[in-house]
Amino acid sequence: MTPAYTPAERRARETFLALLRALSFPGLLQPLPARGLEEALQAIGEALLDEGVGLYAPGPLLQRLRPTGVRPRPWREADYLLLPRLEGEHLAWLGELRRGSLLEPERSATLVVGARLGQGLSLVLEGPGVEGSRQVRLGGLPPAFFAERARLMEYPLGFEVFLTDGQRVLGLPRTVRAEVL
Repeated sequence: MTPAYTPAERRARETFLALLRALSFPGLLQPLPARGLEEALQAIGEALLDEGVGLYAPGPLLQRLRPTGVRPRPWREADYLLLPRLEGEHLAWLGELRRGSLLEPERSATLVVGARLGQGLSLVLEGPGVEGSRQVRLGGLPPAFFAERARLMEYPLGFEVFLTDGQRVLGLPRTVRAEVL
């Protein structure tokens, strides 16, 4: 018998499974149980966050995620960063995000950012979870983001990235190369 979920539990479960599929199959868009960017960021936060992690997010989103027990942190110390958009100023931050260590690569950050999925820059993805290569189009990100991300990824060090347009999510694990065409 399948357990009965409350609407909040069902949304968290569907969101968590979408995030797992997004990292397992990089570049394939996964549907989210959300209608709009703010709702998607909140759903992702509710699915991933608890009292054991630190979060950097804009004030209103941070306040809506307080019931998860998450600890507000400066971006340099955050386990999760949830941003409606990635501005040019954020590029300087990337080099200082938590990337784990050789002994504890899991102590890295996860970056969740609003983006335009299916439009914008053309990229080719290669790596685990991608059969051969996969071409995707991503907009709303500074073009230098992908070059800076590539510079910082030194497996097993790095960070995971989720991009969402409010209804779908795309995952970029640290093991996947993303080259702008």
